[in-house]
Amino acid sequence: MADIQLSTYREQQVTILPGQTFTVQFSDTMPNHYYINNLSTSDVYLGITMLPNTERYDLYIGPSEQKITGRDKGTQQIYLYNDSPNPAAIMLTTFTKAFDPTILISASAQAGTASRPSSNVITGFTAPLPNGSNKVGRVDVESLPELPEGDNVIGKVIIPEPVIIGSMPPIEVTNDPVRAYHHMFDGPVSTTEVIVDCAPRNMTRISYIINDDETNDLYVAFNEEVLTSVPGNGYNGVIRLKPGESLTDLNRMSSKVKFLRAAGNGTVRLLGV
Repeated sequence: MADIQLSTYREQQVTILPGQTFTVQFSDTMPNHYYINNLSTSDVYLGITMLPNTERYDLYIGPSEQKITGRDKGTQQIYLYNDSPNPAAIMLTTFTKAFDPTILISASAQAGTASRPSSNVITGFTAPLPNGSNKVGRVDVESLPELPEGDNVIGKVIIPEPVIIGSMPPIEVTNDPVRAYHHMFDGPVSTTEVIVDCAPRNMTRISYIINDDETNDLYVAFNEEVLTSVPGNGYNGVIRLKPGESLTDLNRMSSKVKFLRAAGNGTVRLLGV
């Protein structure tokens, strides 16, 4: 402490709120040396001729650290920035004395225009970490406690090879989904062609066509096929139903169903989906 101008020696405690830049003004002195004792767990940055931040500052004072810096000429104010989520309490000592550049050697590793290096090894703490989302290095976990019951998900698993499943419960596969509609016809058919139009949805299966006439045959054709009272053979031939005969469970895509009799007049019933 030799050569200090005692009339310029000042001590004061300063509290800096989280994220705040605090200006310390010297009304009766112009000190050129600044000794800071960080009494908190916060990161504090000093700026002598600049507003400090985490990228540009004159001195970084970590939690529970004490550091000093100085310059040849004094100043009437300095700036302190708190980059932590908790208030920072520091003890600031300032004075004037002949400037010795060697005091900057210990501070040079923490002063500059870049972020602090993150490769330091932490061997202990002089104060507990504050609450929040602080991150300290990397942790290798060798074991985990048992997970509670439930549908917890941890991370993502990539399976590089195909998975062979030895057995599975029986699964019923069908291409015959349950329909939400149907087509119905119940009416007389005579020697004049009757057409049942399936719009707006085609039928894919006919549950039944019943010829209720006990005397006369019924002739049936589908879609754009020509319907006559002559039964056909082969591809898309006209179907004949004898009196009282029925056709059931016919899987047939149908946009139209046509009915005709060669004689008489009798009821025909149709149900399709």
